Parts: sequence; structure tokens; C-alpha cells
Amino acid sequence: TTIGAFVATLNIYQSLGTKFEKIYSRIRTWLTAAGPAVGITSLVNQPTTTLSRKQKYQRRSTETEHLVSKQQEIEAPLRMRGSGSFPDQKFYDSLPVKVNEVNKDHLRSLQQTSVQVPQGSLVAVTGPHGSGKATLMRMLSDIELPDSGTLFIPEQLRCLNVSYNPDVLEHLSLLDNVTFGAQEKEFNRVLRICRRLGFPQQWLEHLHDDELRRVQDEEPDLGWCSFLSVSEKRKVHLARALVYDPEIMIMHRPLNHLDIHEVKDFMSLLREFVDNKGVENDPDQVNDRRMRTLFVSAADTGASVDELIKVSDVVWHMPANSRLEVKPGGNLKVTESKVNGTNGAMQEGLAPVPEIASESLPI
Repeated sequence: TTIGAFVATLNIYQSLGTKFEKIYSRIRTWLTAAGPAVGITSLVNQPTTTLSRKQKYQRRSTETEHLVSKQQEIEAPLRMRGSGSFPDQKFYDSLPVKVNEVNKDHLRSLQQTSVQVPQGSLVAVTGPHGSGKATLMRMLSDIELPDSGTLFIPEQLRCLNVSYNPDVLEHLSLLDNVTFGAQEKEFNRVLRICRRLGFPQQWLEHLHDDELRRVQDEEPDLGWCSFLSVSEKRKVHLARALVYDPEIMIMHRPLNHLDIHEVKDFMSLLREFVDNKGVENDPDQVNDRRMRTLFVSAADTGASVDELIKVSDVVWHMPANSRLEVKPGGNLKVTESKVNGTNGAMQEGLAPVPEIASESLPI
């Protein structure tokens, strides 16, 4: 009888232990989910700029309608003579990027500031540290709002903010990193852009392998980013921006990590982005593409800043103690060889990776 009672007691404890183990497991699962749930709850209860942004976009739409209406009045006699439809792409390409009476209370350079540039301009934004360059660039990117005033960017244009700190997506291949978000992912164009940015030979070969893996529907190789330096990550970051090819690009201090020789090669890329309406795009189709506008911030002095000013159409200089000043840039156009894609940015001694012909890829 004693042994039977002991065995029965063991069975009871075993049954209770199994039940408590299930309860404990569920509690652990709930606790694991509690942290993210609390975080999400905190985020959705943060103050937002939804209303102010909605009002900003409404003002932008109203201003676009006003400009269209004003131009319609001017061109009414031409339309009566049957000279074409209105508004057309040419008209929308004529809408400027405008900063209208923008004010940031803590910055002297942004006090009731009004400036504008036509589309198709390369704008150098210069000034000493703390003068407001980053703030202006964030406002142009719609990341930050002015205390008062408006910034007008034509509604139909894609605007890309290229931050100073590089973002690398470690869960994606090198090729997927470079082409992330791009509408056109033609591999040979991607390869040419990466080559001109000075990608090392092994990276170019890695891109080639990634493309073959993609075509063959194989798993990507994710080991490429294990030992990248910050400067190497910046090259990936910049390549992604040029491949994405937006109509308006805003680049924060892209020259800081480059030596003077790299700066000159990079300047040709920036100038080509504006003049050829994208880097490594077909020059024969330049008239079929929308204009490209580029804002580039840089420090106040230095050889790299001088090179930037040489290739710029206009300079927005932001002094520390006075309002923004508009100055002419040097506007040195790229040579025909640069526009057509031949490039001296490759390091000496590196054999170029051949472009892939479509028929060479396995189906």
C-alpha cells in the first residue's frame, strides 16, 4: 500500500509539473511580447507632426495650382493658336525649388530667408560648423519643419536624403544594398556606377556573383559586410543613391571622407548627375528624362570645398552670424567622355570587371 501511494503521489506531482511547465512557458512568451508591445504603445502615443505636415502639403498643392494658373494666363494666347497642350512636362520642369520666408529661431542664417533655384541646378551649401547647413538640408528633405515659412518642392519629383552616416543593410547582398529602392536595376549600369565610385576589384566581382545568384534563384552571400570600414560603407551608401536616381538629391557632407584626388572624380559624378539627368544614363535619351537637382553640403573652407564650388551652379553660403547669402558657382561642365561613361576613377592596376551580356546569364 505504501509503494502504491508513493507511485500515485509521483504521478500527481508529474502531472502538476507538466501543467506548471506549460503555464511558465506561456508566461515567458507573454513577457517576451510585452517589451515590443510597450515600445509600440509608447511610439503611437508620441506627439506627431501629422497636422503640420498635412498643412504643409496642402500649401504645396495650393502653390502648385497657383503657379499653373498663373502660367496658363500667360500662355493663353499661344494655346488659342493651337501651339500645344498645357500644362506639359516642360512647364512642370520649370517650377523652381523655393525657400519662402523660412525661419528657424535658433539660427541667424535662417531668419525670414527666401531663396530659390531652378530645377537642373547643382547647389553647394557651405558654412562653418553650427551655421545651420544640416538643418536646412533636413528641411529640404522634409525631415524637419521650419518654425515659420514654407519650402516648395514640386509635387511630382522624388526627393532622396543621403545622410552623412552610412546605412548598410546587413541582411541583404551587396547588389541588393546598392539597388535598394531603385526603379531601374539594370546590372551593367549598376556596375559602371560602382566602378566609378572606386569599388575595389573584389567588390565588383562580388556584384557579378550576386547577379548570377539572383538569376539562378540561389541564396545571397551575406558575408560581404563583415569587416567594412566606415569609408567603405559610405561608398555603398553613395552608390545606392546614384543608382536610385531621384529627381532631387540632398547629400550631407559627402566629401568629408575623400582625399583631393577622389574629390575630383566624385565632382564629375555630381556634375554628370545634373547635366546628364542621372549618372550612367543613356545620353541619347537625356531629353526624355526629368531634370535632376542636387544639394550638397560642405564645410566652410578647404580644397574639397573649392572643388565643389567650381562645379556648382550656385552657392548658398550660411554664415554663423548673418542670413544666408547666395553666390554664383563655377559651373564647370563635365567633359563629353565623362558624360558618356568613360571614367578615370578606377584605381591603377585593377582590371575592370566585364559587363554582363544578357545572353550570357543562365535562365
